[in-house]
Amino acid sequence: MLLSNLSIRRPVAMTTVLLVLMLFGVLAYRKLGVDLMPQVDLPFVTVITVYPGAAPDEIETTVAKKIEDAVGTIDGIRHIHSVCMESVCQTLIEFELGRNVDFAAMDVREKVGLVRNDLPDAVEEPQILKYDINAQPVITLALSGSLPRDALYDYAEHALKDRLSTLAGVASVETTGGAKREVRVRLHRERLAARGLTVLDIVQSLREGHVQIPAGNLKDGAHEFSVTFDGEADRVEELGELPVRAPDGQRVYLRDIATVEMGTKEPDTAAFLNGQPCIGIKIIKKGDANAVRVVDSVREAVTRVRGELPGGMDLTWFRDDGEFIRASVNDSWASVYLGIFLTAIILVLFLQDLRTALIAAISMPVSILVSFAGMGWFGYTLNVSTLLAFGVSVGILVTNSIMVIENIVGRIARHEDIAESVRMGTAEVADAVLASGLTNVIVFVPIALMKSMVGLLLAPFAVTISIATLVSLFISFTLTPILAVSFLKRESRFNHLLARLLGPWQRVYARIESTYNASLRRLASHAGRAVLILMAVLVLGAVLTVPRVGIDFASIPDRSEAL
Repeated sequence: MLLSNLSIRRPVAMTTVLLVLMLFGVLAYRKLGVDLMPQVDLPFVTVITVYPGAAPDEIETTVAKKIEDAVGTIDGIRHIHSVCMESVCQTLIEFELGRNVDFAAMDVREKVGLVRNDLPDAVEEPQILKYDINAQPVITLALSGSLPRDALYDYAEHALKDRLSTLAGVASVETTGGAKREVRVRLHRERLAARGLTVLDIVQSLREGHVQIPAGNLKDGAHEFSVTFDGEADRVEELGELPVRAPDGQRVYLRDIATVEMGTKEPDTAAFLNGQPCIGIKIIKKGDANAVRVVDSVREAVTRVRGELPGGMDLTWFRDDGEFIRASVNDSWASVYLGIFLTAIILVLFLQDLRTALIAAISMPVSILVSFAGMGWFGYTLNVSTLLAFGVSVGILVTNSIMVIENIVGRIARHEDIAESVRMGTAEVADAVLASGLTNVIVFVPIALMKSMVGLLLAPFAVTISIATLVSLFISFTLTPILAVSFLKRESRFNHLLARLLGPWQRVYARIESTYNASLRRLASHAGRAVLILMAVLVLGAVLTVPRVGIDFASIPDRSEAL
């Protein structure tokens, strides 16, 4: 085997190569994001159109129909679904899998822009949103206190929201439980009727009188000034001085027929903290941002903000996803470490040599570390899918090295030259190790190439296992022979003591092995048909049991939360 021969002849050079690869893995690990789910671009684009005060049937004909007709000409659309509610139209556009979501959103934005002038004048600018599975609220804060709720909402909307949204990794900040301030004009029906006015007259007067109109420029030598007619009121009381055009030519002011006051919009959401009204603040991270780092940066910002809050306000850290994600990652790594430890114990039990266990214990972490470089090249993050891949691949990582080590130990027992024993022991099992490792790669590569929704979620899992398997093959033919030459060249006195300690286990295992071999011989000679019938019954039972197994897209993890 070329790699093993080169490693044995040039151990320093190959060790340098391995150290460089490990360095790449360390650098990639430091840049890897930590998230709950893998980064997946689902082909969904949503158009949200707000038409204040409009009924659902009116929105359906004047907004939804026009938007659907406009975007229906885009290539690659599977379904278009619109939901019309009071004042809001939500149009969900599903594209074919594999379509670039960024380009799809650009096409939708272009088509909606072409029909923007055909929509009613009161319609707000449509919002084009891409669905991102990772762009979810990761932090929830609660602003409470003794001040009125509208004062809390104003501070959250104009101070906290702007400050938190500028942090790295934060996509947006949403507030719930409050309402925006607005100027309310309460018309008096009797006064309107006495002056022959209608509500439409008041609306028209407000549109025409409460405006800013450019009035041209004034030149004074080399200086030029812009002139603007400013008809907007700076205070609520000034709005009452707005003149209203009466049918009989009388001068009527808004204060004569209405009461102008400052208020808030009708709230459509509510938030409570320990039974008391509050303002909920949800912080949504960017899809490609590190969730744990976002949580840590926001926590630092909240600590600084608490010292600057006005009197009567309290900012409470309610919940965050960082703790759950960090616990999930730590638990996954704990499983990997436990797998490495148990593998070393098994090697000690069966090979009765601590040196072979040490070789395997070194090979597995090195394989994982080098695999990080491949993950970084593909742009993956540490999430449920990739961490599951490392957990599953622990057995794969050690299998290749164990096959090499076991054969090397057998060759050493028959040869005096340690280098030749390592070379021959590695070459004898090279084909078997390659076949075993590449078989795993062949199994998982088709999963990575799946174009379905499940394939998009499982692609990081399959690619990570494939990378780890290929790296383990490389390590078993390079690092394992180098460590074998270094560790196994001398007889270990401790192995004799270990053999005595494990003598009872070896005698028990020898009995189990002989009993198993004898049972196989009896089954092969006398009960072959019975075994085949038993296997057929078990397979039939499994097939009949499958329809009773529930089917779901993904399991819901228990996060110790009640929603």
